[in-house]
Amino acid sequence: MGVDVRIDRIQLLAVGLDGAELTRASSSVPARPTPREITEALGDTFATLRSSLDHELLGYGFAMPARRADLGITHEIWGWEQVPMGDAFRRIAGESPCGVLDLAEASCLANSRQPQLSGMSRMAHLQIGAGATMALAVEGRIDLDLPPRWGDVGHIPLGLSDRRCSCGRDGCSNAYLSIEALSSRVPHVSVEEGPNRISRLAMAIERAARAGDVDARNGIEEVALATSRLVVALVELNGLQAVTIGGYPLFLGEDYSRLVDELVETRLGCPSPVRHTGLGDDAALIGASLVGREIGLSDPYRLRR
Repeated sequence: MGVDVRIDRIQLLAVGLDGAELTRASSSVPARPTPREITEALGDTFATLRSSLDHELLGYGFAMPARRADLGITHEIWGWEQVPMGDAFRRIAGESPCGVLDLAEASCLANSRQPQLSGMSRMAHLQIGAGATMALAVEGRIDLDLPPRWGDVGHIPLGLSDRRCSCGRDGCSNAYLSIEALSSRVPHVSVEEGPNRISRLAMAIERAARAGDVDARNGIEEVALATSRLVVALVELNGLQAVTIGGYPLFLGEDYSRLVDELVETRLGCPSPVRHTGLGDDAALIGASLVGREIGLSDPYRLRR
């Protein structure tokens, strides 16, 4: 069982021993939810899925906005600071083994095993939503023994014009890449609350840009510039062969992707290492299900380097 906890939704995916999808379920998340509301939404969604699944569940993988369950979820938009959710996950799993990864780690695991990344032994995934996080995969495995906040790249300075970050410093990547930063550029574009609100908002901004909205186009171009700066920094610092990108930028359209590639190629002086696997926004959910499957079938340390 894979569980994907996001700012605006919860998704569950059950896969068979062969990795084939059996069934999935999803639910919305209230704006600025309490831990209890998240726990209740997760429990209700699981009950819905379990009632339609005539299989024994051997393992669970959880993808959430924090690297380790014992550190808890820290989320600026939710207003959470290291809120422990490990107990809630363990109650869902019962006596079955479970593993917890950050959204970036789960996406990185899934993407690293796709044919588009064949032969690339060292790759990273950049997840962009409320902020920016990354994960590193070496030979198709996630390094889970890195320092707890190693993947928090949202406060890397990008060398762009000063903009105040929530941390109090100027010029951090989160100040340019977060969905809040983009939506503040186009306050006249909005969508209703509900599941997938962030991706729907990104699509609405992309449609506005295609329709000639200058603010929307400039906002997308700024996100592309910030993305390219961060990709270049990660490639140069970590010796990466490839980078995949997830989160709301997946819904900003081809112009965004093309501009990111052009800017990265210009700064690196070589073809862009950004790769697209086709998993799209399902990468974290599929990665979580991989964790659940492998942790249920074998030694959980198999995922470690």
